[in-house]
Amino acid sequence: YGFALEVNEEQNGYCSDEVSFIFPLPRDSAAELRAGLLGTAGYKCSGTVLVKATHVRNVPELFSVLRLMVADGHEVLQTMKAYPDIRDVHAIKTISLRNECLALYTLWRHACAKCTSSEILDEPSVVAAFCRCVE
Repeated sequence: YGFALEVNEEQNGYCSDEVSFIFPLPRDSAAELRAGLLGTAGYKCSGTVLVKATHVRNVPELFSVLRLMVADGHEVLQTMKAYPDIRDVHAIKTISLRNECLALYTLWRHACAKCTSSEILDEPSVVAAFCRCVE
């Protein structure tokens, strides 16, 4: 996985090569469990979760958070039942194929909305464009 930015400089000229992603915390049957897994890993959960990543740092952690954020309540509960040793979100390496595709789609949607004009298209058109990119 990877991503790149054309411009990523602070006002003082420092280029940290860091991207901040802010994801809404889902409110479902697994909300407390999800918040606990995120909190144990050091994330503050106040309705949203902030994840910072660069091209070489925190990418696996970003995907672990994404997997948890896009999982429905049932998937979270099933994952915890199947892997009871999971103590924080970073231990989540996979949930399901559907979940992995949704995590990739969510990252693509957040990172590429401006370059693809996806904000003006309907959801099925955006999903079709994403699927063509993956193929």
